[in-house]
Amino acid sequence: MKKLLILTVFWLSITTTQAQSLTEIFSQYIQPTSSTEELREGLKKVEALCKVTPHEKCNKAKASALYLLCDDYYAAAYQVYQVDPELANPILDKAQDLYAKANSLMAIESFSESQKNIMLNSKLQFESDTQKAY
Repeated sequence: MKKLLILTVFWLSITTTQAQSLTEIFSQYIQPTSSTEELREGLKKVEALCKVTPHEKCNKAKASALYLLCDDYYAAAYQVYQVDPELANPILDKAQDLYAKANSLMAIESFSESQKNIMLNSKLQFESDTQKAY
């Protein structure tokens, strides 16, 4: 009986920790100022945490990380495009892939205008400056 009680308390603490961890992961790794590596790490942690019980908060965290990663790729593509437009194509392909994955989890329209502007700043700049619709 004592072992059962200990296991129950342990299981409840894990459940409580998971609920807190998503918020902690988001605030630590998935921010507009996060580096690409931090975003990738945060995405991995969210996917691991949400593998068992995915829910809307998990999808929003994953989508946010993917939109921010997508924006990093657009920023890199923009820099490369200025030197050699042809070399930017593989980077743009990756950016489009990340955007599609993010959009499948949570449509960009689900975010506020300010969040959209932050998450897609480089994409919008690239499209505006190169006159290409990617």
